[in-house]
Amino acid sequence: MPRLVLFRFCARAAQTGSGRDVVFGPSLGQVARARKAMVQVLMQKRHEQAAFAATGAGQLALPLDRAEDFTRAGFICAPSNLEARAWLGHERWPEGRLVLWGDGGSGKTHLLRLWAARGGAGGMMLCEGPALSQGDVPALLDNPCGIALDDADRVPCERALLHLLNAAREAAVPVLMAARLPPARWPVVLPDLQ
Repeated sequence: MPRLVLFRFCARAAQTGSGRDVVFGPSLGQVARARKAMVQVLMQKRHEQAAFAATGAGQLALPLDRAEDFTRAGFICAPSNLEARAWLGHERWPEGRLVLWGDGGSGKTHLLRLWAARGGAGGMMLCEGPALSQGDVPALLDNPCGIALDDADRVPCERALLHLLNAAREAAVPVLMAARLPPARWPVVLPDLQ
């Protein structure tokens, strides 16, 4: 890193009573204070750059308000989601459950909501994984059409997820889950979920 010039020594001349020019510059105290202030500014800049680099973004996110559009017309059909769409078209899945997993913003939640909306007014139950508790399971099974569980890899109570999957299998209720991680990488310790 190139060294920074902390103080440019700009001498100025002043007339003395004797008619001679005298050169003035910064005192040692002024130089020390300027150096300390510059070091603080540099440290702040480094901290800001490190924080920006840690986001992994290469761009700043602008706070634009955008209405979420989880309609069929708002979904972009692409080769990258062709297989997931094909699986959603099947009448039955192995064990009555299917997991859509992938990066954030890849369309998992959109597909999940489109699938849940197929049930009509009586519809399928839509649940957020981080909000799932064991007490919610009976209410979710009241509707035999299906259960859509978003952020399934972030369920705080593993027993709630296990209870939901077992009860859904017994009742022949399909369960569609969306997650960022594949099920083999979910942070679970219960052997029945591994």
